[in-house]
Amino acid sequence: MKYAFITGMGRSGTKFLSNLLALDQNIYAFHEYFGHREYWLLSWYIGKSYTTVFLKNKKNKETKYIDKTLFVDVNSYLSSSVDSLNEVFKNPKIFHLVRNPKKVVPSIMTRRDDGRMHKIPKTASEIEKWIGMSKLEQVCTNWVKTTENLLNSDAILIKFEDLTTDFNYVEQNLLIPLQINISKNQFEEFKTKKINKTRGKLYRYLYAKYKGKSFVNNNFTYEDFNLEEVNVFNKICGETMSKLGYK
Repeated sequence: MKYAFITGMGRSGTKFLSNLLALDQNIYAFHEYFGHREYWLLSWYIGKSYTTVFLKNKKNKETKYIDKTLFVDVNSYLSSSVDSLNEVFKNPKIFHLVRNPKKVVPSIMTRRDDGRMHKIPKTASEIEKWIGMSKLEQVCTNWVKTTENLLNSDAILIKFEDLTTDFNYVEQNLLIPLQINISKNQFEEFKTKKINKTRGKLYRYLYAKYKGKSFVNNNFTYEDFNLEEVNVFNKICGETMSKLGYK
């Protein structure tokens, strides 16, 4: 069996993509199969000594009975695990899914519960700077660090905006390399669906209450940022955005 992994910053379209690839019923395509939030944090702080052991154990326990030719995990929690994925799964295809941070950053801010542990820097000087940052600065910084780390890896870059609009792009960059069979008609029908939309305020309030989490009242978009916030966003994200072709 062959393996493929698609990772990137959260809120970049992983759920959309996993559902799209699952249209080919001759493969296994999952959303967040290997790894979860705890794994994501430990992979950042501990590194390869943890991720390699975790992934080997997961592979041996849970995939040995799979009888299909391809297993795909579309999973932002694997963003710090490229080296371990290559070692454990013997050089699988690994893709870096990226989306315009004007969409990603506000979406993360809406969902981020400040009562929970988040991915923070590792050195004392960086932590001191981090603690003094606003929520927007922290989210932007995480987007840049995650994106730059993946750009510097051997992961193959794919852009969400092209995946959702251009079947030829999907075919050339994913379907042919992975030998996945999805027709243009299937793609055109599927892309109109809203896979992972932000829920309404009442739903989010009740869900947060049920889960014992802090409720984030505001549903941000980039257009809601004031001038100071736009300047902060551009200062932190601007250089990486330019590398990716985002204005």
